[in-house]
Amino acid sequence: MNNNIKQGPGLYLGRFSPIHGGHEAVANAMIQKCKDNCAFILGSVNAPQSLKHFFSAEEREKFIKILYPNISIIRQNDVRNQGSDSENDQLRLQQLDHNIEQQFPGQYDNTTFYGGCYEDVEFFEKDNRNIIYMDRFDGTTPLISATQIRQLLITLTLTESNDNIRIQRLLDANIINPKIAELLLSTFIPKRHEFEKK
Repeated sequence: MNNNIKQGPGLYLGRFSPIHGGHEAVANAMIQKCKDNCAFILGSVNAPQSLKHFFSAEEREKFIKILYPNISIIRQNDVRNQGSDSENDQLRLQQLDHNIEQQFPGQYDNTTFYGGCYEDVEFFEKDNRNIIYMDRFDGTTPLISATQIRQLLITLTLTESNDNIRIQRLLDANIINPKIAELLLSTFIPKRHEFEKK
């Protein structure tokens, strides 16, 4: 971890679609350092449903709140103005700073962004923001992606008809917290059928 920073609110930006063990490792490190002075930033809240953006912002918030009931969640839209990448980046940072200022008045320029690897926080470092990252590739955090979880959910709904077996296989994969496994599956199944009709 990169710990050469000044203390301020901790922020963890991600889609969390869904939140998994790798996310939890980073969130737990943030909470250990920042206590209650931290928040999740839930990205892509305005993204249309797709396989990548399978769960709505409300559903993703619900999963997070089961695991972290006392940590705030800041919603962040995807920003695209059809301009250059640098223009989009500036719009994204302006929106982010506005959202952070609402949650942590007067502290947005003293925040620390947490990530599971350098790529997760590189965007913020380029803007001279404080960062702390763990290295999911060296075993510091589990090497898990939300894509793997969505693919496993699809496989389980296609190959298993019994929800108890589906939940057990999901738990056996050791990639999702048991506290959200049943809700995750019950949220996923009807949405998958709806998505297939599109």
